Amino acid sequence: MGIVEKLDELVQKSASFQKIMEDGVVEDHEVEEQAKRVETLLAELERTLSPVDFERAAEFMAELSVLQVILRYNQMGGR
Repeated sequence: MGIVEKLDELVQKSASFQKIMEDGVVEDHEVEEQAKRVETLLAELERTLSPVDFERAAEFMAELSVLQVILRYNQMGGR
């Protein structure tokens, strides 16, 4: 299984994703709530990881975000 498939599997299993998507509509408040969840988790990582490990995790999250954006762009027919 490639990284994209693995990430898709992890997202599908996520309780927050399942809750948000159960009605097939993503509301503004759901986006705000998810952003707060991410912010809380990021703050927890910053408190518990060493500075070097936190920077590595932050780099991973940024690169993962790049992958998500370019995948969506590619799927929409972007060049």
